[in-house]
Amino acid sequence: DDAVLDALSEDDRAAHADAAEYLAALARDAEAHGAAVLLDAEVAALQPAVDHLFLAALRRPAYMAPTTYVAKAVRDAPALYNTYQCYLVGSER
Repeated sequence: DDAVLDALSEDDRAAHADAAEYLAALARDAEAHGAAVLLDAEVAALQPAVDHLFLAALRRPAYMAPTTYVAKAVRDAPALYNTYQCYLVGSER
C-alpha cells in the first residue's frame, strides 16, 4: 500500500527501499546456501511495518531475478517467509 510510504519522510522512504533491497538480497543468499529467512515482528505494533517490508522485498529485482551466482537454487521452496498474527484485526487481508 503506497499510502503507508506516502506518510514517510523522503529519508524514511529511502531507508525503507534500502531495507527491502537488503532483505531481498539476504533471502537470495540464504536460498543459494539451502536456507531461508523468516521474518517475525514479535511485537504486534510492528507487524504492519514488517508485513509491508516483506511484500516490498518480494517485489524487488534482487528477489525475483534468476539466480546468477549459483547454477540453481539448492531448495525448491520460498527463500523468504513472514509470520502473520491472525488474531489481529485485518489479518485476513
